[in-house]
Amino acid sequence: MDRISLEEQLNLFNGSPVVAYTCRPDGDYGATFISPGISALLGWKASDSLNDPSFWASHIHPDDKERVFAELSNLFENDHHSHEYRFQHKDGSYRWLSDTLQLERDSSGEPVRIVGYWMDVSAHKQAKQALSDSETRYRQMAELSPDGMFVHVDGKIVFANAKLAQILEISSPADLFGTQAIELIAPEYRDHIKKRRGAVLKGEITKLEQSEFLRADGSRFPVERTGALITWESKPAILVLVRDVSERVKAEW
Repeated sequence: MDRISLEEQLNLFNGSPVVAYTCRPDGDYGATFISPGISALLGWKASDSLNDPSFWASHIHPDDKERVFAELSNLFENDHHSHEYRFQHKDGSYRWLSDTLQLERDSSGEPVRIVGYWMDVSAHKQAKQALSDSETRYRQMAELSPDGMFVHVDGKIVFANAKLAQILEISSPADLFGTQAIELIAPEYRDHIKKRRGAVLKGEITKLEQSEFLRADGSRFPVERTGALITWESKPAILVLVRDVSERVKAEW
C-alpha cells in the first residue's frame, strides 16, 4: 500500500469522532499525515501538527509524558500498542485521548511508519472518576456509620465496614471480601432474601426487615436490615445496612 492510498483510506475518518494519522517511528514521532478532524477534536489545524515535528510530544500533559514515551517500547516489541493520556486543546485545556497505534516495517524488518488514530475519551474518564468518587463516599460513610454495612456484586462481598466485622465477631472486614453474602444469613431466611435481592436489582425500594445473621462461630443474632441498588466499579451492586437488635429483642422478652 503506497502513501497516497493509505492517506485516502485514513481520510474516510473525516466527519467521524476519530482522528487518523501517520507519523515517524523515531525522534519526537512527528506527524506525516493527520486527518482534518483534529480541528473538531482539539481545535488545532492539521497544518499545526504537520509543520512542527515536536507538536505531538510537546502537547502531551507533563504528568503523562514520561509514561507515554516509556510505554512506546511496547509498540516496537509487538508492532501494535494502545494507551490513554491527556493532550492539550488549542484553548489550553486538556482532553483525554485513547491512542491506538500500528507499526509498519519494510521488507528487512525496519520500522518505517506508525499508523494510528485518536478518540476523545474525556467523558468516559469523567464518568469513571465520578464513580470512583461515589465509591469513596460510600466507604467514608460506611466507616462513620453506627450500623454494619457491606456491598455485594453478583452476590459476592466486595466491601464491608469495621462495624460489621465487630458485630460478626471477625478480626477484619477484609476477611469477608469474596465470600457469598447469603452465607451471613441464617438458612431459613435465605430464599426470601434471594427474592428481595432480585427486587432491589430491579430498582424497587425494600422496607426494613428483621432476620437473623450468623457470627463467625455460627451463633445467631437478630438484625434489622435493608438494601439499596448502587453502582460499584461500574457494576450494579447492593448496599446492605445491618443493625444488631439483640439488646432490644432481649428487652422485649
